[in-house]
Amino acid sequence: MIEAARQRYETLCNGLQALQQANEAPTICLERSFGLAVQTAYTLRADLARHVFATSAEEIDFFKNVHPFFLTEIRFLDLLYHAELFKPLDSGTAVRFWRREAEKVQHFPEAHRDFLTGLGAGEEAFDNLYFRRGGQGPEKSNKQLVDELAEYGTTVGAILLGNYKALQRYAFVVQQHTGCTVENQDDRA
Repeated sequence: MIEAARQRYETLCNGLQALQQANEAPTICLERSFGLAVQTAYTLRADLARHVFATSAEEIDFFKNVHPFFLTEIRFLDLLYHAELFKPLDSGTAVRFWRREAEKVQHFPEAHRDFLTGLGAGEEAFDNLYFRRGGQGPEKSNKQLVDELAEYGTTVGAILLGNYKALQRYAFVVQQHTGCTVENQDDRA
């Protein structure tokens, strides 16, 4: 499963790169890229529904080191699409928009400090809580997170890690528009 998913991710990346080189309007490119990423994640979800991991260590490895890549692409494309649709054209309003986007990036490490600290510790109990299907991470009370769990057939930890990595990538986009480094980036993930 892990190797097949890695190959599927490589295929996804090649497809995303081809779409970026297609020389289409940014919103069209982002819509098609997002569609490809979601369709790939849905195919993976169907495979996961039929797959039984041989060991808990294999399951944790998959949901910690493979599946977040797919979720990162989806979340990052969603952030880019939002910015493309809603970025103001006048410079005064644009500055405020990009500052709000910077706050969005900075909020995640603050809101999920315990998760990021546990991720860096590499403890088995933490991994079992966050990176196994059916794990009951504290964030599971978050309705949006529960919806994503069902939509992508994943774990709490994979979603949080995917979101975190997407926001790290998005920080560079925000930085290009503000000229300022977005603080609170954390390299534990």
